[in-house]
Amino acid sequence: EQLKQTQAENNNLKTLINSEKQNNQSLKQTITNLTHEIHADKQNHTNLLNAYQKAFNDKVKAERQVNYYQDQLKTLAKSLYQ
Repeated sequence: EQLKQTQAENNNLKTLINSEKQNNQSLKQTITNLTHEIHADKQNHTNLLNAYQKAFNDKVKAERQVNYYQDQLKTLAKSLYQ
């Protein structure tokens, strides 16, 4: 009788171990997926920073060009009205 009880407990423990192994495998897969997602997010962040920096530099360049052409127009207008 005690042998049967021990065998039943042993079987329950084996079932529990198998369940924990499956849980561990599932967690490992989740970690792998999250690691890939983090890597992709970091790359997207870098791409956004680069795009922002380029847009900012283009804006500065455009503002300089606007100022230059405004000065040219002012100079031209002054010379026409003298």
